[in-house]
Amino acid sequence: MVFNAITVEQYETSERYFKLPKLLFESPRYEDMRLDSKVSYSILKDRLSLSLRNNWVDEEGRIYLVYSNTSLMKILKVSKSTLLRIKKQLAEYDLIKEVQQSTSSKGNLANRIYLGNLIVDDFDANDDELPGVSNLDQGGVKIIRGWCQIQPLMRLNITRLIIVIILVLERLRKILMNFHSQLKLISHYHKINQLHSLNQSIILSCK
Repeated sequence: MVFNAITVEQYETSERYFKLPKLLFESPRYEDMRLDSKVSYSILKDRLSLSLRNNWVDEEGRIYLVYSNTSLMKILKVSKSTLLRIKKQLAEYDLIKEVQQSTSSKGNLANRIYLGNLIVDDFDANDDELPGVSNLDQGGVKIIRGWCQIQPLMRLNITRLIIVIILVLERLRKILMNFHSQLKLISHYHKINQLHSLNQSIILSCK
């Protein structure tokens, strides 16, 4: 085979990729996690987009996966024993939780699989290196709730800005209404003056 290096033009392509959170590889919290567990978490998180399309969202707004162990083995390309080990380790890090759906009435159903949020400790890295991390301290840890979450302080500023804009627009509306009323009054006076002038003209012509 002949080696074919990637060029600048080929670097950005339409290829699809799995997102591997840097936190899993940089944070001391996750340094002892096995590599296959980290990759499996990333692959399962990517599958949440499919869950959204299927409307797999519970009454609390939490997205979940619905896969049997057999399906997960095919998705992750692992054996059953490896899958069980991966799920066990992710559960130890609070990154996965399964809820049984099978009942005597419903029959044998695949479990609901919930994925947990990644947690970054204050000393892990600077906030500007971890997009989507809240600046608000939460008992020594910060929770990443998405790849590009708006920070709470930014949300607060946006809310204040919206309120100010609404107040300004309401003030402008009142000014315009007042201006419109004044225009109508001026127009009314102008018509009265025209009628008065017309009457004077008629009187003068009659004389």
